[in-house]
Amino acid sequence: MRCLLASLALWVGAASAGADVVPSSYPEARGPRDAVVRRLDALGARDAEQRVRRMSDVDAAYFAAEPARVQSAGGEYGTTEMMLGLFFLIGGFVATYFYFAD
Repeated sequence: MRCLLASLALWVGAASAGADVVPSSYPEARGPRDAVVRRLDALGARDAEQRVRRMSDVDAAYFAAEPARVQSAGGEYGTTEMMLGLFFLIGGFVATYFYFAD
């Protein structure tokens, strides 16, 4: 049982180490960023403003110079990613349990 608890603590620690860090505020949007936000909105991207805020000034200027550079690379399949993540997480627990089981 101690091995199972130790593996659980290891997995929780590893999962929290990869958490996103979100700043408390963002700088105001400027000219090139607005053009990129409009292009992302035209493509139907979710949270376009937040995505552009995370871009560097150089990246925003690059994409604003030629809006056609911003292209849709496919849909976001959050459900699929979540299910695969759960599958691997549970598989890791099972593998760890059988590895440490006496």
